[in-house]
Amino acid sequence: MTDKTEKSNLNNNTSDTDTDNIPEASTGTENKSSSTLHPESLKSNTQSDSENTEVSRPEELQTDQAIDDVVRQEGDEVLAAEDSELAKAFVPVKLPWYKKIFAKKKIWIPLTILIILLVLAAVPFSRYKILGLVWKQNIPLVILDAQTHQPVSRATIVLRNVQGLTDSDGKLTLRVPVGNATVTISKHYYKTTQQKLLVPLHDPHTSTITLMATGRQVPLQVIDEISHQPIANATVVADKTSVRTNEKGTAVIVLPANKSSAVGQITTPSSAYNQAAVTIKISSNPGSTNTFQLTPSGKVYFLSNASGKIDVVSTNIDGSDRQTILAGTGNESPTATQFSHSADWKYLALLTTRTSNSSDNGTLYYINPTTGQISTIQSGIQTYISIIGWSADDHLIYTASSATLGSWQSGGELLESYNPATGKSTLLDQTTAEGTSSSDYAAQSIENEFILPNNTVLYTKRWTSSYPTTSVSSSDKQMGIYTINTNGTGIQAIKTFPTDFTTYLSVIENTPDDYYIAQQNIPIPAYYEFIDKTLRVAPSSVNAQTFNNYFSAATTVYYLSPDATSTVWSALHDGNSVIYRGDSNANNPSQIATLNSMYGVAGWFTNNYVLVEKNYSELYIMPKTGLTSNLQPLKITDYFTSSGGH
Repeated sequence: MTDKTEKSNLNNNTSDTDTDNIPEASTGTENKSSSTLHPESLKSNTQSDSENTEVSRPEELQTDQAIDDVVRQEGDEVLAAEDSELAKAFVPVKLPWYKKIFAKKKIWIPLTILIILLVLAAVPFSRYKILGLVWKQNIPLVILDAQTHQPVSRATIVLRNVQGLTDSDGKLTLRVPVGNATVTISKHYYKTTQQKLLVPLHDPHTSTITLMATGRQVPLQVIDEISHQPIANATVVADKTSVRTNEKGTAVIVLPANKSSAVGQITTPSSAYNQAAVTIKISSNPGSTNTFQLTPSGKVYFLSNASGKIDVVSTNIDGSDRQTILAGTGNESPTATQFSHSADWKYLALLTTRTSNSSDNGTLYYINPTTGQISTIQSGIQTYISIIGWSADDHLIYTASSATLGSWQSGGELLESYNPATGKSTLLDQTTAEGTSSSDYAAQSIENEFILPNNTVLYTKRWTSSYPTTSVSSSDKQMGIYTINTNGTGIQAIKTFPTDFTTYLSVIENTPDDYYIAQQNIPIPAYYEFIDKTLRVAPSSVNAQTFNNYFSAATTVYYLSPDATSTVWSALHDGNSVIYRGDSNANNPSQIATLNSMYGVAGWFTNNYVLVEKNYSELYIMPKTGLTSNLQPLKITDYFTSSGGH
């Protein structure tokens, strides 16, 4: 049994081995010969073939893999060919257009929603409910008193949860969603009213709604105390209600009918006027009107010796709320004290002696008008100081002359500018000198200082000497006309002239930014005009008499408004003081007042009012538009001056 099994295995092995190793060109004789071998030999061959088979297996695996790849490739090609034939034979089915749309959800779902919205929007009942979700419109409203038909200001309006107050004309515009809505209007001493209205899609018309008063209508008016002009948008508050005046300064306030009066308060936007406490008469007489006057806000500052000392004092422009800003020490000189304020009244300067130091010739101080704090600008110890004035850009211009330097030493005179915003002074120019002693010197001097509207300073410099004892030559020296910016930049020599230590220059103001200059003490005086930053020969009408009249008669002083658009000045005509207002160059003048000769212009208060002084001791205010028979200057206060002028 073992032999049979082995033979069977042997036959199987032999068959497999021979089949794998027979060449394609083998003959049948070779096959026959192999089948008749001796068993031992066969066994030996079988073992040998088996060993050979195991050795050659990697090559067989490569062959099998190659065959598999060929079969797979041929299979893919066959499948691809079949698919190609099927594709050629396939005819696509055309779907209807509506099925194509519904096959694309990203298109048909939004389209369906849009169609539904359009259908709903076409129905009036649902149109505004839908559009009100996304569409808002401005709806104008006007509220009137049902009885007087006057505007009801500061009435509360609520529409679609949006709330606001009516203005002085009873008007209010609210931006709310479109559609039908109910508006509610309420105000103290009025019956609350509700009314249905439609906020349309386009061009809403103004809805006028009337309120029924439950109290008494009281007409009132608010005017400017100085000009008597109406004050618009003034808010009057009294007895839990309020109104706002219209452009005519009028309003109707509703107050309890069982009262004869009510205490109120009046305010204005941006505090343009001082707040005022008033008593409103509640009258049943329809012709009676409560008229109230408001004072423009702001203060004026001045010197006063009412206390026995020279104090710096402030008041409102109606003279109320008088306060001492800086109390005098008792050391102030009545004849040497100078006080100056900037055009906008924001900055104050005081030149005085506040100590008992005999070497103090007058110290220059800056005063903060808000706090009253005082700080020293320039010490007057061994120095002589003179205030020139304030520029439009709020720089204080002054000169300081040393009392200790010899006349032959440089730096004896200084032209300086003080900036209160920084608290610092800037040297604009100074003098030079030569020589050895007070009997042998030549020195410059600074003269004829004017502050120009364009924030520059016009001045002259000339040479003097210990003539005829000086040994200093004048041949290399000149006098000249100069300008410099108030911040110390841009110095210019407008024109220079030869000097012999005796000639000099005189400057007078013709009009703002127009000056006449004379070259004096020469055989034939020469006259020039400095206008618009340019020096030219003066008109033939300018001569020696022009300068004589200027210095011998009352000098005309021009005051430029804070916004540099207008000037005011006064001139004596037929025993009266006539006040004029012109443009920035004093051209196109118009007469705004005629007062007796004791009056003169003292400056501006803001851009709307003109200050007038009387006898250099009383300060008044008037509107820049002028006076009428029923309107006269309003007195502010009495004041003190030591310079013979304000």
